[in-house]
Order: sequence, then C-alpha cells, then structure tokens
Amino acid sequence: MSLDYANQLKPLFAYANEHKLHFFIHPGWRHDEYPVLDKRPNDPDELLIARGALGVQHDVSLAMITLLYTDFLDQFPDMTVHMANLGGTFPMVVERMHHTVEARFPDAKLPPARKDNLYVDTSSLGPRAIELAAEIYGVDRLVVGTDTPIFSAETGLKAINSTRLNEDEKEQILRLNALKLLSQ
Repeated sequence: MSLDYANQLKPLFAYANEHKLHFFIHPGWRHDEYPVLDKRPNDPDELLIARGALGVQHDVSLAMITLLYTDFLDQFPDMTVHMANLGGTFPMVVERMHHTVEARFPDAKLPPARKDNLYVDTSSLGPRAIELAAEIYGVDRLVVGTDTPIFSAETGLKAINSTRLNEDEKEQILRLNALKLLSQ
C-alpha cells in the first residue's frame, strides 16, 4: 500500500476514525488463487507457492512502511489498524532499511517502528519472528493471529507458546492486547 493508494482510502479512514472503528489489513492473494508472482518453466509447485508467500509478505511490509514512516495514520488517531503477519518482513529488515536510508541521506531521521493506533498479529507462525516483532514494535502492539483457515489455529498458538517471551508477555499477546484493542 503506497502513500498514494492510502490517500485514495482517506474517506474510508476518516469514516473509521469518526466512528472509532478498527481496520484489519491483509494484503495478498485469496486462498483459492494461485500465485503467479514468479512463474518459471519447470519449477515445482512448492517453489511457486513459496515465492507467492514471500510476495505477500513483501506487500504487507510495503504497507507497514506507509503506515509507520508517513504521517498518514496520524490523521486518524481515534481508529485502530491491525496489520497481518507481523507486518510482513518489516521486523527482519528494519535495521537494514534504516542503515540504507542513513547511508544515502545522512540527515534523514526515520521514525521508530511504532504508532499508538497500529497493531500487528502473530500469524507469521514462527516463534523467533514473534520475539523479534515484540522487540521491534513492543509486546503491547502484538495480538494473536493464526491465518485460519489457511493454517490451523493450533499452529499459531504453538508459535506464541514456543517463544522465549515470559508468561506475562505471552498472556498480553494471547488475550490482553486484543481485549484492550477491542474495548476502545
């Protein structure tokens, strides 16, 4: 989601803000679509699916950059936004992004990877990725996510419970953050 595209959605965000609504954003293809992001002759289906999954995470990450690094969401402080899949690959590449921008634009200051009205879910399905997202965004910005029906809820819950986060942090992700978010 580019800033131009986000700006096209301003009336929708303004309505959500006025009514204190919550948006769930999940870029990507439907479960019944076949990813055609990188079709190569003679590649097995599992490589096409893997490339498609990476392409979806790229799209999620681009949306996160728009939401975190622009003032777009600042215009809508009374609504909340929930991004799927830990914000894509964003937690894994944020340091490189900052280094790259600072190397080319020494006076540039990228904002922190956090906004008060932006949450991400844990549907990356990996405990290490969840731990990294907790470090980057803050554990109070994570809500449980499973990507059901594509993946099982059991897999998503196991990923959270397999993290090295303490029990209070796991409880925040599994229950408390969502309760706070949905009671606003």
